[in-house]
Amino acid sequence: MTKALGRELLFGMTTSLELQGISLPKHCDLDTNALHTTASCQNLRVQSKLVEHHVWKMLKPACQVQISKHVFTLDLISTWAQLGAHVPLMDLIVLAESIIHAQAHNDVAQMNHIHHQFVSFVTSAPRFTGKQRCKQALRFIMPGVCSPRETESRLALLSHGLPCPEVNFIVPGLKFTSGAPMTLDMAWPQWHVGVEYDGDQHRYDKQQWHRDREKRDKLRANGWRIVIISSGDIDDDEVRARFALQAGRQLASRGALFNFSIIAKPLERIKTTKPVAITSRS
Repeated sequence: MTKALGRELLFGMTTSLELQGISLPKHCDLDTNALHTTASCQNLRVQSKLVEHHVWKMLKPACQVQISKHVFTLDLISTWAQLGAHVPLMDLIVLAESIIHAQAHNDVAQMNHIHHQFVSFVTSAPRFTGKQRCKQALRFIMPGVCSPRETESRLALLSHGLPCPEVNFIVPGLKFTSGAPMTLDMAWPQWHVGVEYDGDQHRYDKQQWHRDREKRDKLRANGWRIVIISSGDIDDDEVRARFALQAGRQLASRGALFNFSIIAKPLERIKTTKPVAITSRS
């Protein structure tokens, strides 16, 4: 295409995500099958029916990532902000945490650094379409989340009024027989309640199944109450409510006080406090 048009191309929106190996959001009002280009003003737009063009007034050379000789994309944080007007709040949070996970490569310092970049970008940027939704997303974004399903699970709990858990929590003093530390996908350590997410690997990988069983048996023997969820537990409103109720009952039995909501509240109406950084990672 660059040869046909005789110019370099700068891609944004969902095309930028695809070129940089990030999964697309579940819901988006853009045509995700189209190629989306970006420029700083209409005068620089690509004149072609082969692409959908967008203006991003905050475009700077530092925001561009070179993919090949004539192909560039917006950096991922700019792409995320650009999509703020086109995806729902939950998907925007999932996308941010996916970007942090993909770029940090399990490096804790890098996770926190990238998370800070999201905060810095939104708080310092001039007005742009979708900025309000991006600001709302900042209240929920947490570094250290390993999968979109884990993000969705945490947000389901918050929407029903549960306190915000810590993510990928390393349990003090507990290790596998191999010596590796034990972690919980989500945890409320002050109440010794945790959540474990069972993905497809748990069902098909015998070694993973035994590892999970060892961990959960040891956790329960040391006073932890563990709620197990699978992908089916967050697929619709009814099963998410059952999952939240199960976790809420365990928390309440340990003395946690919170206002449980039978009907999930929209994330926009939730006030939440959370850790903004993580300090360790297995």
